[in-house]
Amino acid sequence: MKVKDEGRCCFALVWFDNETEAEEFGAIVRARGDRYNGGFFHGTICGRDRNFDYIDSANGPLFAVTTS
Repeated sequence: MKVKDEGRCCFALVWFDNETEAEEFGAIVRARGDRYNGGFFHGTICGRDRNFDYIDSANGPLFAVTTS
């Protein structure tokens, strides 16, 4: 289930409490061709990104997907 989201200047993040759902949504994001819009990573394809995974004090482990 989607737990959190956050908009940033070049992309957005969506966190899930389940890695399988994050992988599935990441595949959808990649298939539709979402990309970072600006910044150092301009043009990089969005999708499942383990670099933004973290353990939230209230929700436990969260699994990240970047979107445009």
